Amino acid sequence: MDHCQFKQVQKERGWTVSGLVTQRIVTTQTSTISQSDQQASSIGGKIGHMITKIGLNVNAEISRGRSSCLTLPPNTTIAYRKQKLSVQPNGVFDLNPMRMVLHSGRLKLPSSTWLTEEVAELSPNFELLSGLKASARASLLQHLVSAMRQCGTVNLLERVLSQMLDGELPSVVRVEVEPQREALQGILDVLSDNGLETEDPNSPLRAFHLVTSALAEMPDDGLAVLVSSCTPPDPKMLRSLELLMQCFIENGEMSLSSDDLAPLTGETFQLTEVLFSSCGVGLQRDGDVLRTELSNCCEPQPLILYIAIKGLASLAWC
Repeated sequence: MDHCQFKQVQKERGWTVSGLVTQRIVTTQTSTISQSDQQASSIGGKIGHMITKIGLNVNAEISRGRSSCLTLPPNTTIAYRKQKLSVQPNGVFDLNPMRMVLHSGRLKLPSSTWLTEEVAELSPNFELLSGLKASARASLLQHLVSAMRQCGTVNLLERVLSQMLDGELPSVVRVEVEPQREALQGILDVLSDNGLETEDPNSPLRAFHLVTSALAEMPDDGLAVLVSSCTPPDPKMLRSLELLMQCFIENGEMSLSSDDLAPLTGETFQLTEVLFSSCGVGLQRDGDVLRTELSNCCEPQPLILYIAIKGLASLAWC
């Protein structure tokens, strides 16, 4: 406690709260971080409002064009984790970390994590979707599920919506596979008929694009299960999945006998386990109690799952 830095904190802050860096990610050789404008509005590193994808390349050639890059020298800290350190005048200290507990190989996170903050920030998007008139929501959901059933169509849809947000007029004429073209054109028609094609920052188009971006980032096995859960679109099923995801975010538990979870029985529950597990969320049954937990440290997959489920449930809202 005689270290000069602690004495400086004691003098300036009266021994309140300091910080302790516990983990760091450091470059070992010259590296570059690149940002591609062509990939804007897709889900990448940190998910906020349609975030630009960021790529880290080591000793790689970076193309110019519409891209920008930052060169980092060796031994540069690019990320760190900090914990609070409360130190009393007598030298007694209290370490106040995130309280991440490793239990049986599974990592449990408290509700006050980055996921809670992201969910709160994204909530206006789902309010925009659920606020659409019923006919528009039903048509968008129907065509979106149709796109989800066809390999690669969701990715095409994400790019088309991204073009619209950039003020471009998209065309699906060049899409060779007819079912894909029909699904995409159906969504564009619904957006146009309801005046939703505007690129205004607060438009439902951005909210809809957020959902399609999440669907495009989902693992294939998880997307397949989600498609089966939405065929045909079942508001009660989507509501159950939504409540399970909310349970995970709040680090809580639910009763399997609850009417809200009535659709999750037998094979349907097993498929739900596959869906959640594909994005790093575990479902644990203890008698009549169902608990959720983070089964792998795989950010941002749980948030991707939340956006996908919440978006579909918002369109099915009634």
